Amino acid sequence: MLVVLGRGIVVLALTAPHVSAAEALLPICYREDTAPFSYLDAKGEPAGYTIELCRRVAASLNVEVKMVAVTAEDRFARLARGDCDLLCEATSVTLKRRQQADFSYYTFLTGAAFLYPKKIEDAGKSVIVGYLKGTTVETAARAGNIIGGNSGQFILKEFEFESHEEAQEALANGEVQGYLADREILESMLEELPQLAETHQISKQSLTYEPYAIAVRLGDFETRLKVDTALAELFTTPGTMRALLSEQIPARRNDPVLEELFRIQAIPE
Repeated sequence: MLVVLGRGIVVLALTAPHVSAAEALLPICYREDTAPFSYLDAKGEPAGYTIELCRRVAASLNVEVKMVAVTAEDRFARLARGDCDLLCEATSVTLKRRQQADFSYYTFLTGAAFLYPKKIEDAGKSVIVGYLKGTTVETAARAGNIIGGNSGQFILKEFEFESHEEAQEALANGEVQGYLADREILESMLEELPQLAETHQISKQSLTYEPYAIAVRLGDFETRLKVDTALAELFTTPGTMRALLSEQIPARRNDPVLEELFRIQAIPE
């Protein structure tokens, strides 16, 4: 990204494509339905843990953010073609995805869990289980690494969704009985739908390992370094991250695993 100052003086500010002489903008891709990481709040404004991290990264670079909505399926394609410079949502890092994009330091650790009815007592009972298309949970489910076939307690039938909001509606209407997603996303669903919390529960055991990070375009080492530098500065002060978690994901505010994750990534300049 180039900022023009005065007569032909060009300063390299960021690798972002969207900028004017009057104002530098950092375009950020986000998703509207992945609370508590990236979602639209009651005022219709983008909010969430990862979005707040990206806003703090932008503040450290002295630029404003421009929010660009994406979906689970098109997010990496939109990032690659330059619609945004940072992908700020519930983005799991995998070796396959590292062929498509570069990733920052880890920003969160979680795992997929299973939301299912509290009463499934009859062996052989048919239970329709959904998951979101374009996610690592879908990949694991299709590979049979989570659940599949006949579990011994009930028969599982898979159902794909385009968004978590669509899945919430299907669960509330009884169109599906179970749902696979990252644990904090399922917890957010139950908070939003108290009636669902009365009839469903989340598996205690995590079914996958999901390290989150901020994605940048493949090969954009300069932007990745700037993001990592900003994150390392945040990680250097444990109270800063604890306060952010308390605000966005209270259940994980004193998590020793996350505290250790931030500590080992607080790399000095």
